[in-house]
Amino acid sequence: MLEIVYSPNIPIPGAILIPMEDMGGFTGFYLVEQDEWLTGPNGEKTVLHKN
Repeated sequence: MLEIVYSPNIPIPGAILIPMEDMGGFTGFYLVEQDEWLTGPNGEKTVLHKN
């Protein structure tokens, strides 16, 4: 799960600025939340990364 916010004029504290090369030449995109997990065969969730 990713949450990306567009804020071209005001930096977002604590967020990661996404390089313009990764956003098709556009600037001002920030990654504000990133969660990664695995779901096992019985539906159990193992969190790999939570931000």
